[in-house]
Amino acid sequence: MSSRLSVLSIAVLALAAPALAAPLPPGGTLFLAPGEPEPLGGSIVASMTLPFSTVFYTGTLTSTVIAGDVTNPYGGLTFIYTLHNDDTSAHALARLTVNGYAGFQTDASYSSISPGIIPLFIDRQINGDSIGFSFSNALQHTLISPGGNSTVLIVQTNAPAFVRNVASVIDGAVTQVDTFAPAVPTPGATALAGLGLLAATRRRRA
Repeated sequence: MSSRLSVLSIAVLALAAPALAAPLPPGGTLFLAPGEPEPLGGSIVASMTLPFSTVFYTGTLTSTVIAGDVTNPYGGLTFIYTLHNDDTSAHALARLTVNGYAGFQTDASYSSISPGIIPLFIDRQINGDSIGFSFSNALQHTLISPGGNSTVLIVQTNAPAFVRNVASVIDGAVTQVDTFAPAVPTPGATALAGLGLLAATRRRRA
């Protein structure tokens, strides 16, 4: 009897525990978008905040690359994005898409602890290249209103390197802005990435 209770207890705990992985294969959709802890440990290897603009809205996209994130299920680089909509914008923001993920494994989520508007769902093109974070659909989920921000949007990958690529901000119009995305490294970049991961590992052990 006690062994049955133990098995039952383990099953209940497993069901109660939050999911810490949200694989997003090509052609997949995560609905509702999963909230997960933010990347843990490691080091920031690149970060930038760039403006975007249309006649309907203006704002910024902050893009960051992290090496050595211990929560990354694939052991590669983690990419995080945050959208800001200027308070002078006429429109809210509905969607962000980021190109450059074809050929890579991805786990997509949003921060479960950071403030900001959360996406309703996350999807990926059938060819795997573009990952999209949607803040609304027919359910009229909350948009990123003028003056507002998205929460931290997270894509964990098996990528050993990164490059500048293109993101699209969408609502009533579409505009593009530079961002970071995975890359297949050159031999020199591979060595630099290895040194960065080694440094991040040593910092965690210290």
